[in-house]
Amino acid sequence: MFIIFGTRYLDHKVEEGTRKLGYCSTCKETVNLVEYEGKKYFSLFFIPLIPIGENKRFLRCEGCNTDYQLVHDFPPLGEGSEEQKKIKVSCPSCRGELYTEEFEKEIDITCKKCGHNFVIRKKTRKF
Repeated sequence: MFIIFGTRYLDHKVEEGTRKLGYCSTCKETVNLVEYEGKKYFSLFFIPLIPIGENKRFLRCEGCNTDYQLVHDFPPLGEGSEEQKKIKVSCPSCRGELYTEEFEKEIDITCKKCGHNFVIRKKTRKF
């Protein structure tokens, strides 16, 4: 008789989690980044049974599913003051932080730090 065991990593989208626009190095464009939470499990016959370690939170690109470390230097959207309700954007040239209002399809932005002009387009996933 064979016993198959190992570890498995399971994650899920955090409903009230952080959402922001950021530069994805895989997609090479500014995309939506969504907060996920995951945990490693001991599995027996490919069934996760016992949680191992702590929950880990991270940001995932909605376009290519690349994971990025979650940095809590910005608030979740929709909470707090008007300044906090703005969307955080990273300049693709200097990685400087910018804040912009919500937009429909695309917006033209000039970085205050380096002067780089770039366009942000909302990317929608088609299933």
